[in-house]
Order: sequence, then C-alpha cells, then structure tokens
Amino acid sequence: MRGVCEALAFAHRHGIVHGNLRPSNILFAGKGDARVTDFCLDEHYSGDKKRRNWYGVADEARSVRADVFAIGVILYEMLVAGLPDWGRDGRLVMSPALRTLPAGVQELLARMADQRVERRYTGFEEVLAAMVRLLAGDAQSATADRTSSGRGSSRRVVWLAIAALLAGVAALYFAGLPPFR
Repeated sequence: MRGVCEALAFAHRHGIVHGNLRPSNILFAGKGDARVTDFCLDEHYSGDKKRRNWYGVADEARSVRADVFAIGVILYEMLVAGLPDWGRDGRLVMSPALRTLPAGVQELLARMADQRVERRYTGFEEVLAAMVRLLAGDAQSATADRTSSGRGSSRRVVWLAIAALLAGVAALYFAGLPPFR
C-alpha cells in the first residue's frame, strides 16, 4: 500500500485528484509494484451508486482528503474482508480483528477512514510519514506498553499487516472476485 500512497501523493502534488478510488483501480505489476488506474473516471461508474458510496463519504466533493478516505476504506476491507461501519460521530468502528493490530496501525486506519474530513490526514505525504514512523517503531505510533524487547515484534506485526493487505488485493484480483470482475 505504500506504493499506492506514494503514487497518489505524486498525483496530488501535481494537482490531480483521483476521485474514484476502489480496489479495482489498484493493479499489481510483475514484481508486486502497485499501479493506480482510472483517474477521474467517476462518470464512468455513475450508475453504480452503491459501490461508489463504499469508498466515499456521501456528498463530499472530490478532493485529496476524499482519496485518503477511500484508501482507508480499502485498507479496512483488505484486513477484515468486509466493509467498515462508522459511529454516529463519523468515527470508524474498529472490528475485533483490527483491535489485535498495534495501536499505531489502528490509529492510522481510523484517521484515514474518518468520515469527518477535518479529522482525516491532509494528504498522502502525511499518511506516508505516519507509515514510516510505524515501521521505525516510533513510540507515539505503537502500543504504549511496548518494551524495547518487543520493538522488533511490533514492527513485524506492522509488516505482516501491510503484506496481508497487498496479498488480499492480489488474491481478489487474480480470483476475479468483486470488485475485480
């Protein structure tokens, strides 16, 4: 997912907002490199209101933060194999499966997929910085009770979560399952 975030950060730096991110717009090249496709093609999917709303907040204009939200929902879907739920306040409701991940990963996902735009990351540069902190074992981005001996273990869990995300998308894609049909 880091490659997807880097691609979107590049596009956003050049004034391009995707506006219709969904799992079927993330493709993998031969060496596992991710490719983001179908920029600004939301008109193409205009008849697909139900699916379109899965990865966007109702009535939110196309924006950098809307793209961050969409990738947050995709990450959630990859980890849980289902769509997220939100509380009345717009916060992401963490499933029991996600509660087993390090607190920093939960926080990253919760901020990306928050329905309240002001609580979301401002862009993918900020998302990437948070990912780098997580992978480096930043104390603010991991569980509070981690000890120095647990540092490698926490980092392994983060890497395993990221690898699971990528494997999940690839499996869905190659199996031709929704939304890759």
